[in-house]
Amino acid sequence: MANLENQDEDLEALANIGVWGQRDQGILVENVKRDISPSDIEYLRSRCPFIQILNIDATFEHYTSVHFIRAKSGWTIQDLDDGLCTSVGSFMFGGTDNPLIEDPENKDPDLLEEFINAGKGTVIKQAFDTAHEMVEMIKHRWKGGIEIIAGSDLMKWALWVAAEENKLKLIGFEPTEEHKQRRTRLNRLEAQRALTPKPRTHN
Repeated sequence: MANLENQDEDLEALANIGVWGQRDQGILVENVKRDISPSDIEYLRSRCPFIQILNIDATFEHYTSVHFIRAKSGWTIQDLDDGLCTSVGSFMFGGTDNPLIEDPENKDPDLLEEFINAGKGTVIKQAFDTAHEMVEMIKHRWKGGIEIIAGSDLMKWALWVAAEENKLKLIGFEPTEEHKQRRTRLNRLEAQRALTPKPRTHN
C-alpha cells in the first residue's frame, strides 16, 4: 500500500513540473509552437515511401487499363503494363514487428485486428519488399530496363538493389557510396541469416 501511495505522489510531482504543470497553476509560459524545419519535412517524407517507374521501351501508342495488384506486403501496386506505381497509402501508421504476429495466417483474427497490416514488418521493410516484388513482376516483361520517374529515397534504393540482383538496367537513380555500403551490409546480413540454423519445432 505504501508503494502505491509513493507512486501517486511521484505522478503528482511529475504533473506539476514543466509546461503542463505551470499552465495548470495559471502561470504564463512561452509559446511552444515553432517553425517547421527541413529535418521535419525529411522525417515526414521518410514515413511516406512511394515509387513510380516506367518501362524504358514504352511507346504509349495504345490506351492501357489499370490493374490493381495486392502485393505480399499488403500494399496496392497499380499496373499500367508499361508503368508501375505504389505507395504506403493507408498503411502509413501501420505494420508491426511484434513477434506474436510472425505467422499471421495462423493467428486469432481478433488479435490481428489490433494491428494495421499485421505481420508485414515495419514500413521500411514493407517498402523494401514491395520494390522487390515490383521488379519480380516486370523483369521478364520490360527487356530494356526500368526508368524511375519519381519516388522516395528508400524505395529508389530498394528498387536499385532489386534491379542489380536481376541484372536489369535502371535509370533515374544514381547510388551514392552510402547507398552501396548499405547494400553491402544488407548482403552480409542475408548471408548470415542463410547460415543461421532454424529452430526446431516440436509437435
